[in-house]
Amino acid sequence: MSRPLIAVPARLASSTSALRYAAAVNARALLTMVHDAGGEPLSVLPWPDVDVVSSEVVAERLSFAHGVLLPGGGDLDPARYGQPVGSAHVYDVDPLQDSADLAVARWALDHDIPVLAVCRGLHVVNVGLGGTLEQHMAQPHREVVHREVQHDVGVAVAPWPHGIDLPVYPLK
Repeated sequence: MSRPLIAVPARLASSTSALRYAAAVNARALLTMVHDAGGEPLSVLPWPDVDVVSSEVVAERLSFAHGVLLPGGGDLDPARYGQPVGSAHVYDVDPLQDSADLAVARWALDHDIPVLAVCRGLHVVNVGLGGTLEQHMAQPHREVVHREVQHDVGVAVAPWPHGIDLPVYPLK
């Protein structure tokens, strides 16, 4: 049985130490978890035109995908959810990344493609469905969520198609 193909929009980085140039990358841990769960993670480059990414174009490029993983990254531009930048803590806003991620999320949700959203990915899904965000949460939010709280995560819905087995991983 072949592995289901999971599209993972690449994160854009202005530089990476190993490449010394701008790069399109994804977190190794996320890709490994997709593989360990039985999927084949495939990084997908964002589209070059930040203003026009239609559902048809996304469908054409991602027609191979059995699922989508929307990973973490920098903040969404507050203009995407109708707000001006209201915090000095908004970081790594990238119009190309925002446009591509939102187009992928909308396409997947509109076409019942399974989506796993992590951190920024959850923000993308929320904004893609018409929601807004709190631009900055005061301390100790970040430290508590990311460093001190650990719990198992599981799936309590119908199994994913194509025989994907979702193991339980502790959040750290």
